[in-house]
Amino acid sequence: SIIPGAGHMYLGYQKKGLIIMGGFFFTIFFMGWLNISLFLFVLPLIWFYSFFDVLHSVNGTDVKEHRINLEFLKIKPEWIGIGLIIIGILIILERILYPLIPYEIRNYIQTSIVALIFIIGGIKLLAKNKKVVDGEVHERCKKDE
Repeated sequence: SIIPGAGHMYLGYQKKGLIIMGGFFFTIFFMGWLNISLFLFVLPLIWFYSFFDVLHSVNGTDVKEHRINLEFLKIKPEWIGIGLIIIGILIILERILYPLIPYEIRNYIQTSIVALIFIIGGIKLLAKNKKVVDGEVHERCKKDE
C-alpha cells in the first residue's frame, strides 16, 4: 500500500498497522514542526518495512510471528530516555550552536562526525568478529585435547 500501516490494517492487524502508520506520520510531523531534516532517512525505512511485511503476511506468515514483532516494539524506558536526550542535544546543536559557526567550519564538523561514526562502527564490527573467531579457536583447542 502507499500508506505504511494501511496494508496491515486491511489484513486485520490493526494494532501493528496503527503503530507503523503512527510512526510514519509522527516522523513527518516531527521533522516539519522542528524543521529538522535529519530524520528524513527514517521515512523510506518505515515504508519499505511496511511494504515487505505486508507482502510476507499475504504470502502466509504465521500469526505467531506478528505477536513476536509486536513484542519487539515494546522498548525499554531507558532506551526511550537515551533517544530523547540525543534528540534534544541535536536540536540544541542545530538551532543554537550551528548558526554561530561559519558555514565552512560547520560543513567540516558534519563530515568529521560522519567519518567518526563510520570509524567507530568499523572498529566495533572488527572487534565483534575477532571475539567470534577467538571463541571458535578456543573451542577447537578444547576439542583437540
